[in-house]
Amino acid sequence: MAKLLSLLAWVQTQQDGVTFINISPKEPQHNIAWVILSTFALIAIALLVTLGIGIGTGFFRIWIFKLFPGNKLNGPEYEPTTRLHLLDRSKPET
Repeated sequence: MAKLLSLLAWVQTQQDGVTFINISPKEPQHNIAWVILSTFALIAIALLVTLGIGIGTGFFRIWIFKLFPGNKLNGPEYEPTTRLHLLDRSKPET
C-alpha cells in the first residue's frame, strides 16, 4: 500500500506544512497513422483467428467422419439441406 501511494503522489514536506504533488503518467499522443496501423493489426488478428477456427472445424469433421464412417452425414443418400430448385424452369406438378 505504501509503494502504491508513493507511486501516485509525491509528498514534499516544507516548514509551513505538507504539499502534495500528483505525478500522473503522460497520455500517449496517437496520430492517425497509429490508429490506421492498429486497425489493420486488429483485422489481421481477427482473420487469423477465423482462419484457425475454420481449419480446426474442417479437421474435426474429417476426424469424426473417419471415426464414425457409417453416419448419416457421410452417406450419399442423406441430403442435409432443403433444396428449393429456384433455377428449375419446369412446371411444378399440381
